[in-house]
Amino acid sequence: MKKPAILIILFVLAVFSLQAQENVKFEAKAKSVVEAGENFYLQYEMNKKGNNLNLPDMSPFRVLSDPSQQTSSSTRIINGEVSHSYTFRYTYVVKAPDTGTYELPPATVNIDGKTYSSNKLTINVVESANRQTQRGTNTGRQQPARSSSSQGEKPFARVHVNKTTAYQGEPIYARLKLYLPDRNLAGFRDISFPEFNGFWSEDFNMPEQIQLKTENYSGKNYWVAELASWILYPQQSGKLTIEGGQYDIVMRERVSGGQSRSVFDSFFGHYENVEKTLTSPPANFNINPLPPGKPAGFNGGVGDFRVSSEISHDSIDVNDAFSIRIRISGTGNLNLLNQPELELPDVFEMYAPEVEANYKQTINGSQGNIEYVYTIIPRYPDDYTLPGVKVAWFDPSAGQYKTYQSENFRIHVRRTKDYDESDALKKTDRDSKTDIISTDIRFLKDITSHKQPVMIVFNTKVFWLFYIVPFLVLIFIIVLRRKQIKERANITKQRNKKANKIAMRRLKKAKSLMQNEDKAFYNETIKALWGYVADKLDMETSMLSRENVSEALQKKDIPESLIKNLLDIIDECEYAHFAPAAEDTEKQRIYSDAVSLITKLEQNL
Repeated sequence: MKKPAILIILFVLAVFSLQAQENVKFEAKAKSVVEAGENFYLQYEMNKKGNNLNLPDMSPFRVLSDPSQQTSSSTRIINGEVSHSYTFRYTYVVKAPDTGTYELPPATVNIDGKTYSSNKLTINVVESANRQTQRGTNTGRQQPARSSSSQGEKPFARVHVNKTTAYQGEPIYARLKLYLPDRNLAGFRDISFPEFNGFWSEDFNMPEQIQLKTENYSGKNYWVAELASWILYPQQSGKLTIEGGQYDIVMRERVSGGQSRSVFDSFFGHYENVEKTLTSPPANFNINPLPPGKPAGFNGGVGDFRVSSEISHDSIDVNDAFSIRIRISGTGNLNLLNQPELELPDVFEMYAPEVEANYKQTINGSQGNIEYVYTIIPRYPDDYTLPGVKVAWFDPSAGQYKTYQSENFRIHVRRTKDYDESDALKKTDRDSKTDIISTDIRFLKDITSHKQPVMIVFNTKVFWLFYIVPFLVLIFIIVLRRKQIKERANITKQRNKKANKIAMRRLKKAKSLMQNEDKAFYNETIKALWGYVADKLDMETSMLSRENVSEALQKKDIPESLIKNLLDIIDECEYAHFAPAAEDTEKQRIYSDAVSLITKLEQNL
């Protein structure tokens, strides 16, 4: 009875799988008619999450930005049946070329291991209405003379920085300003910001709307528009240069002469929009390398920091989890720190830390705090002293390295009732071996202490001892080795037995974080999946990788669909961790998929 039922289930799953593959949609969207020089949106939409989105040859169009990513979902209930649909959208900002009709070839994306192509787009680029008007009014008449209320003054752009000499990794505040002799800025055609080669850049207080303010520069008053500002972190030492950018602006200028539209224009003149191209000069920096002799625990920090650390428990049951929390606060390059390293005995299993960042950009760099929470599971009961946390950073104001060193952590790991007694034999066997060896040595010493002539005679007690003792030692070694093998087997068995329980406990915690804490939800889901696989396959944390896990599950004859489902859920969680906040329905789907996956794996492992 079981075999026909299994075959029917497999057939239904195969049909649904084929339908899912056939229903994959990948569509390109854009306006069919745009003006020359116009910035417009090019969108790619798909109904299943994909990766490796490859744009076609976009020439002569110009892509102005990396894609913004959006995810939406909808739920429909028809005749009591609930269906969910998802839309993944990638949006590019593209600048149109000169007039003409152009065809954009299909883009490609990888979905569920297969490559899909989008539709082609035909875009007709027409002449700008402003250019047509200007050309029509200028035809057949003399070019008018333009004037400005500030004769001889021209607009210009500058990049201002708060320092030109800094250490590698030390924050630098940069602002891009546009200086105008009159308040006659009408708009922008195109802006190409400077390239920050050799720097890591973070946008800072980018204005939503350009405002003009008066400012004195080199003894003269100008109308000033601040276009952008950044916090720059030098990533290398030596002479670095920020090359100038290019800014196409439109100015409203007074025009005298030429064909007049009225008697008042001929007397007072009139105004027209005039395009101008400005460039900002390069900015040069002298970046000093960090001093030699970096202390142990240096994690790339440059700034004014304070460090604290704590352990969540001083006593815990074996195979239960505890955490070590490291908090770094202050001002500097918090956003670029490497995670601190912990050195723990092999009997502790440690997971990748959960990072909780709470900082903002200021003119002095990232200000706030960042916390690293390491989840650790002891596998053997005993009393342990764990090495303290050591974190070092460079303080540019003091010109020297500073180090934080915590005290050692002490923790008591309790034996539980369901813990196999053989897990505690490791220490006992080691002590027994020491006692036996020391007894043998005392026995040999007693033999040699007799004050009789040394004379080994066949079939005497001494003769047989020389044969029996090595044989007994060999037997002892064999027994010890068998106990060690049994011990490892019991540990693996215990770990395998508790894998589902621990994973479900973590997923339950993830569900509690679903409403308000997106990152914590995805982190807890990833830890549940990786932890379950590690316990079931008896793999060390350091060996967990997509390739190793796939190979190990294939050896266990796990279906390829389950392996792929596991890796897809992990990919979705890692992607969502850095993406904008997801809908609750999306998190509920991921949670349900994770629970279902672990249930299916439990039936096969």
